[in-house]
Amino acid sequence: MVSVLSHNARKDDKILCAFKVYDFDGDDFIGRRDLEKLLDKLCGYNSDLEQQPDLQVVDVTEIQDVETPPITASGEGRQAQPGDGLKANRLSDEEKRVIIDKIFEESLMSNEEKLCLDDFAHIISKSPDFFKTFRVRI
Repeated sequence: MVSVLSHNARKDDKILCAFKVYDFDGDDFIGRRDLEKLLDKLCGYNSDLEQQPDLQVVDVTEIQDVETPPITASGEGRQAQPGDGLKANRLSDEEKRVIIDKIFEESLMSNEEKLCLDDFAHIISKSPDFFKTFRVRI
């Protein structure tokens, strides 16, 4: 995996690696559920924690000894509360649906609501920044 993240890795190898990363359910397609999970992760929300009752999200502001001044959004409205940061970035189901619909509308070469590797490679080919950013400098 590390060699795929090097500057010298072949573009095809990078595309395949990224495809596998985004194919959360491992069915060799990037479908609606994969994209929902991706959007959750990009927004800092971990839906896996909700599905595992033995894990708890801990708000660090409740365990710190040092008090921090309250933050208000735009200087008005209610003050931020502990735990707000965990919810603030979460997209609503409707927002995710609109984004995913747009992704499929603009990117699918086939008619199904899932991306195969060829569809994904086609999308990535339109994004030259992908190859500059999908790497690790050591």
